[in-house]
Amino acid sequence: GDRREPLSAIQRADIIIYTKSKEMHPIPDPFGLSRWYRGEAYISGYLAETYRNQRTGELMPVDKMAGINAVAFAGIAAPLYFRQALIDHNINLVEFVPYPDHHVYTERDHIHLKSLATKHNCDVLITTEKDLVKLDTTAFAELALFVPKMKIEIAHEEKLIQKISHIIDMKIKTG
Repeated sequence: GDRREPLSAIQRADIIIYTKSKEMHPIPDPFGLSRWYRGEAYISGYLAETYRNQRTGELMPVDKMAGINAVAFAGIAAPLYFRQALIDHNINLVEFVPYPDHHVYTERDHIHLKSLATKHNCDVLITTEKDLVKLDTTAFAELALFVPKMKIEIAHEEKLIQKISHIIDMKIKTG
């Protein structure tokens, strides 16, 4: 990730996986890394499989969420990716509230989010799994609180798994 290590650390990499890609086909050297890295690169992206209603446990297919009016919020490193994913699912975001990464939700936040839902006359809130565990979900008892169940899709996944297995085998043999 671009915030984890300096670019010079790429010299230690056996494989590069580009994340959060909407396109699942290779982009020729999108970040100009070929100056430092000559190995293989893969593309990955997050994909919502379903949306789970936290109150009922019901799983809602992505296409059934289209057109729903919702207030969404997230306290993650890149909340705009989350926002865009909801828009890509044709969810009508009447309000989106980005919080700082690792946000600790307070009673005031709960009240604010409920007031936004009331203001826009909608009864659906959407957040991330990471945020859900930090919420007092009882504060939203009268609202439907949905969380997308995400999976990572990796282009050429079998080839990547074979490559990783090969690298592991080689490192075991060479100690």
